[in-house]
Amino acid sequence: MALVFPDKLEIPDLIFDFSKRIHVAGTVKQKYSAEAIYTEWLKFKLDTVNIQTYQVMLTYPNEKKQGFMIDKGGDVIWEFTGINKDSFPDKNDSELIPPYNADSADGNIESGLVYVNYGIYDDFLYLKTRLNISLAGKIGIARYGSIFRGSKVKNAEVFELAGLILYSDPINYALEGIDSNVVYPNTWWLPKSASMYRDVPPKNSLPSIPVYPISYSDAWHLFSGMDGIIVPQEWPGGLNFTYKTGPGFIDSKSEW
Repeated sequence: MALVFPDKLEIPDLIFDFSKRIHVAGTVKQKYSAEAIYTEWLKFKLDTVNIQTYQVMLTYPNEKKQGFMIDKGGDVIWEFTGINKDSFPDKNDSELIPPYNADSADGNIESGLVYVNYGIYDDFLYLKTRLNISLAGKIGIARYGSIFRGSKVKNAEVFELAGLILYSDPINYALEGIDSNVVYPNTWWLPKSASMYRDVPPKNSLPSIPVYPISYSDAWHLFSGMDGIIVPQEWPGGLNFTYKTGPGFIDSKSEW
Protein backbone atom coordinates (compact mmCIF):
# COMPACT_ATOMS: atom_id res chain seq x y z
CA MET A 1 0.00 0.00 0.00
CA ALA A 2 1.34 3.44 -0.90
CA LEU A 3 0.55 6.33 1.41
CA VAL A 4 0.01 9.73 -0.17
CA PHE A 5 0.96 12.66 2.06
CA PRO A 6 0.51 16.33 1.21
CA ASP A 7 3.49 18.27 0.03
CA LYS A 8 4.99 20.21 2.94
CA LEU A 9 4.25 23.42 1.05
CA GLU A 10 0.54 22.59 1.21
CA ILE A 11 0.48 22.22 4.99
CA PRO A 12 0.39 25.99 5.80
CA ASP A 13 -2.50 26.40 3.37
CA LEU A 14 -4.42 23.54 4.98
CA ILE A 15 -3.85 24.92 8.47
CA PHE A 16 -4.90 28.41 7.37
CA ASP A 17 -8.02 27.07 5.68
CA PHE A 18 -9.17 25.11 8.74
CA SER A 19 -8.19 27.72 11.32
CA LYS A 20 -10.01 30.58 9.58
CA ARG A 21 -13.31 28.74 9.92
CA ILE A 22 -15.35 29.34 13.05
CA HIS A 23 -15.77 25.88 14.53
CA VAL A 24 -16.89 25.88 18.15
CA ALA A 25 -16.98 22.37 19.58
CA GLY A 26 -20.37 20.70 19.40
CA THR A 27 -21.79 23.02 16.74
CA VAL A 28 -22.79 22.31 13.16
CA LYS A 29 -19.77 24.26 11.93
CA GLN A 30 -17.48 22.01 13.92
CA LYS A 31 -19.11 19.06 12.15
CA TYR A 32 -18.34 20.71 8.82
CA SER A 33 -14.68 21.04 9.83
CA ALA A 34 -14.52 17.40 10.88
CA GLU A 35 -16.01 16.33 7.56
CA ALA A 36 -13.55 18.50 5.65
CA ILE A 37 -10.61 16.94 7.52
CA TYR A 38 -12.10 13.51 6.89
CA THR A 39 -12.19 14.24 3.16
CA GLU A 40 -8.56 15.39 3.17
CA TRP A 41 -7.41 12.32 5.07
CA LEU A 42 -9.15 10.02 2.59
CA LYS A 43 -6.77 11.40 -0.02
CA PHE A 44 -3.83 9.98 1.99
CA LYS A 45 -5.08 6.42 1.35
CA LEU A 46 -4.98 5.42 5.01
CA ASP A 47 -6.37 2.00 5.95
CA THR A 48 -9.22 3.51 7.96
CA VAL A 49 -10.60 7.01 8.44
CA ASN A 50 -13.51 7.44 10.85
CA ILE A 51 -15.41 10.28 12.47
CA GLN A 52 -16.21 9.47 16.10
CA THR A 53 -18.97 11.16 18.05
CA TYR A 54 -19.05 11.66 21.83
CA GLN A 55 -21.54 12.86 24.42
CA VAL A 56 -19.80 15.52 26.53
CA MET A 57 -20.75 18.46 28.72
CA LEU A 58 -20.10 21.81 27.04
CA THR A 59 -20.98 25.39 27.89
CA TYR A 60 -21.90 28.17 25.48
CA PRO A 61 -22.33 31.92 25.88
CA ASN A 62 -25.66 33.59 26.46
CA GLU A 63 -25.60 36.05 23.59
CA LYS A 64 -28.19 38.26 25.27
CA LYS A 65 -26.22 38.61 28.51
CA GLN A 66 -22.94 40.41 27.91
CA GLY A 67 -21.02 43.05 29.83
CA PHE A 68 -22.14 46.64 30.33
CA MET A 69 -21.01 49.71 32.19
CA ILE A 70 -23.75 51.78 33.77
CA ASP A 71 -23.69 55.17 35.43
CA LYS A 72 -25.19 56.02 38.81
CA GLY A 73 -28.54 56.66 37.13
CA GLY A 74 -28.61 53.15 35.70
CA ASP A 75 -28.03 54.20 32.07
CA VAL A 76 -25.74 52.06 29.88
CA ILE A 77 -22.67 54.12 28.97
CA TRP A 78 -20.46 51.39 27.53
CA GLU A 79 -21.22 47.95 26.13
CA PHE A 80 -18.32 45.58 25.77
CA THR A 81 -17.28 44.95 22.19
CA GLY A 82 -18.03 41.26 22.47
CA ILE A 83 -17.66 40.14 18.88
CA ASN A 84 -14.06 39.73 17.72
CA LYS A 85 -14.40 41.53 14.40
CA ASP A 86 -10.67 42.25 13.94
CA SER A 87 -9.78 38.57 13.74
CA PHE A 88 -12.60 37.72 11.31
CA PRO A 89 -13.08 40.79 9.09
CA ASP A 90 -14.73 38.71 6.35
CA LYS A 91 -17.41 37.23 8.63
CA ASN A 92 -20.88 38.54 9.32
CA ASP A 93 -21.63 39.38 12.94
CA SER A 94 -24.22 36.60 13.03
CA GLU A 95 -21.45 34.06 12.37
CA LEU A 96 -19.26 35.20 15.25
CA ILE A 97 -19.43 33.84 18.79
CA PRO A 98 -19.40 36.33 21.68
CA PRO A 99 -16.41 35.89 24.00
CA TYR A 100 -16.93 33.64 26.98
CA ASN A 101 -14.99 31.56 29.48
CA ALA A 102 -16.28 28.01 29.37
CA ASP A 103 -17.43 26.53 32.68
CA SER A 104 -17.86 29.97 34.27
CA ALA A 105 -20.77 30.37 36.65
CA ASP A 106 -23.76 32.33 35.36
CA GLY A 107 -24.78 35.54 37.05
CA ASN A 108 -25.68 39.22 36.86
CA ILE A 109 -23.31 41.34 38.95
CA GLU A 110 -23.19 45.05 39.71
CA SER A 111 -20.23 46.10 41.85
CA GLY A 112 -17.06 48.14 42.07
CA LEU A 113 -14.08 47.21 39.90
CA VAL A 114 -10.62 46.39 41.30
CA TYR A 115 -7.45 45.71 39.28
CA VAL A 116 -5.77 42.56 40.60
CA ASN A 117 -2.76 42.39 38.24
CA TYR A 118 -2.18 38.74 37.20
CA GLY A 119 -4.57 37.47 39.83
CA ILE A 120 -1.96 35.47 41.72
CA TYR A 121 -2.61 34.93 45.42
CA ASP A 122 0.00 37.51 46.48
CA ASP A 123 -1.63 40.14 44.24
CA PHE A 124 -4.92 39.80 46.10
CA LEU A 125 -3.11 39.68 49.42
CA TYR A 126 -1.19 42.88 48.60
CA LEU A 127 -4.39 44.74 47.78
CA LYS A 128 -6.13 43.57 50.93
CA THR A 129 -3.36 43.80 53.53
CA ARG A 130 -0.91 46.39 52.21
CA LEU A 131 -3.33 48.78 50.50
CA ASN A 132 -6.31 48.01 52.75
CA ILE A 133 -8.68 47.64 49.78
CA SER A 134 -11.87 45.73 50.47
CA LEU A 135 -12.19 42.92 47.94
CA ALA A 136 -15.26 41.05 49.13
CA GLY A 137 -18.16 41.51 46.74
CA LYS A 138 -16.08 43.40 44.16
CA ILE A 139 -15.48 42.55 40.51
CA GLY A 140 -11.80 41.92 39.80
CA ILE A 141 -10.07 42.58 36.50
CA ALA A 142 -6.94 40.52 35.85
CA ARG A 143 -4.67 40.14 32.88
CA TYR A 144 -3.90 36.77 31.36
CA GLY A 145 -0.44 35.39 32.03
CA SER A 146 1.89 34.33 34.85
CA ILE A 147 -0.42 31.57 36.18
CA PHE A 148 -3.19 29.32 34.89
CA ARG A 149 -6.43 31.23 34.39
CA GLY A 150 -8.34 28.75 36.57
CA SER A 151 -5.99 29.60 39.44
CA LYS A 152 -6.88 33.28 39.02
CA VAL A 153 -10.53 32.36 39.44
CA LYS A 154 -9.79 30.21 42.49
CA ASN A 155 -7.86 33.08 44.11
CA ALA A 156 -10.73 35.48 43.40
CA GLU A 157 -13.09 33.04 45.13
CA VAL A 158 -10.78 32.74 48.14
CA PHE A 159 -10.83 36.53 48.56
CA GLU A 160 -14.62 36.54 48.13
CA LEU A 161 -14.87 38.53 44.91
CA ALA A 162 -18.24 38.47 43.20
CA GLY A 163 -16.84 38.04 39.70
CA LEU A 164 -13.72 38.24 37.57
CA ILE A 165 -12.93 39.89 34.23
CA LEU A 166 -9.97 38.54 32.25
CA TYR A 167 -8.24 40.51 29.51
CA SER A 168 -5.15 40.19 27.33
CA ASP A 169 -2.81 43.12 27.95
CA PRO A 170 -0.77 44.36 24.97
CA ILE A 171 2.43 44.10 27.00
CA ASN A 172 1.94 40.32 26.85
CA TYR A 173 0.04 39.79 23.61
CA ALA A 174 0.86 42.70 21.25
CA LEU A 175 4.60 43.11 21.67
CA GLU A 176 5.08 45.25 18.56
CA GLY A 177 2.33 47.72 19.45
CA ILE A 178 -1.41 47.93 18.89
CA ASP A 179 -1.57 49.65 15.48
CA SER A 180 -3.45 47.62 12.89
CA ASN A 181 -0.32 47.05 10.78
CA VAL A 182 1.49 45.19 13.59
CA VAL A 183 -1.34 42.92 14.81
CA TYR A 184 -3.37 40.15 13.23
CA PRO A 185 -3.98 39.61 10.33
CA ASN A 186 -0.72 41.37 9.41
CA THR A 187 1.22 39.66 12.22
CA TRP A 188 0.39 37.02 14.80
CA TRP A 189 -0.08 39.52 17.66
CA LEU A 190 -3.52 40.01 19.18
CA PRO A 191 -5.71 42.79 17.67
CA LYS A 192 -7.56 45.29 19.81
CA SER A 193 -11.03 43.70 19.73
CA ALA A 194 -9.87 40.11 20.29
CA SER A 195 -10.69 38.20 23.45
CA MET A 196 -9.45 34.78 24.52
CA TYR A 197 -12.04 32.02 24.50
CA ARG A 198 -10.87 29.60 27.17
CA ASP A 199 -12.19 27.41 29.93
CA VAL A 200 -11.54 28.47 33.52
CA PRO A 201 -12.23 25.53 35.85
CA PRO A 202 -9.88 25.36 38.84
CA LYS A 203 -8.57 21.86 39.55
CA ASN A 204 -11.32 19.39 40.52
CA SER A 205 -14.09 21.99 40.63
CA LEU A 206 -16.16 24.44 38.61
CA PRO A 207 -16.07 28.20 39.28
CA SER A 208 -18.65 29.55 41.69
CA ILE A 209 -18.39 33.09 40.30
CA PRO A 210 -19.01 34.53 36.82
CA VAL A 211 -15.88 34.98 34.70
CA TYR A 212 -15.89 37.11 31.57
CA PRO A 213 -13.15 37.75 28.97
CA ILE A 214 -12.76 41.12 27.28
CA SER A 215 -10.42 42.66 24.74
CA TYR A 216 -7.74 45.21 25.59
CA SER A 217 -9.83 47.76 23.71
CA ASP A 218 -12.63 47.21 26.22
CA ALA A 219 -10.12 47.12 29.06
CA TRP A 220 -8.94 50.57 28.01
CA HIS A 221 -12.44 51.96 28.59
CA LEU A 222 -12.41 50.49 32.08
CA PHE A 223 -8.87 51.33 33.16
CA SER A 224 -8.64 54.83 31.75
CA GLY A 225 -11.36 56.03 34.10
CA MET A 226 -10.49 54.06 37.20
CA ASP A 227 -9.80 55.83 40.47
CA GLY A 228 -7.81 54.56 43.41
CA ILE A 229 -4.14 54.11 44.20
CA ILE A 230 -1.45 54.02 41.52
CA VAL A 231 -0.37 50.39 41.21
CA PRO A 232 3.12 49.04 42.06
CA GLN A 233 5.73 49.48 39.34
CA GLU A 234 5.52 45.80 38.28
CA TRP A 235 1.76 45.93 37.67
CA PRO A 236 1.22 48.31 34.71
CA GLY A 237 0.61 46.77 31.31
CA GLY A 238 0.98 48.19 27.84
CA LEU A 239 -2.03 50.51 27.65
CA ASN A 240 -1.37 54.22 27.54
CA PHE A 241 -2.64 55.50 30.89
CA THR A 242 -1.79 55.33 34.58
CA TYR A 243 -2.92 52.00 35.98
CA LYS A 244 -4.83 52.35 39.25
CA THR A 245 -6.29 49.84 41.65
CA GLY A 246 -9.88 51.09 41.88
CA PRO A 247 -12.54 50.65 43.06
CA GLY A 248 -14.54 53.49 41.57
CA PHE A 249 -13.95 55.93 38.74
CA ILE A 250 -12.59 59.45 38.65
CA ASP A 251 -15.14 62.28 38.76
CA SER A 252 -13.57 64.10 35.80
CA LYS A 253 -14.54 61.26 33.47
CA SER A 254 -18.10 62.34 32.79
CA GLU A 255 -18.93 59.18 30.87
CA TRP A 256 -18.22 57.05 33.92
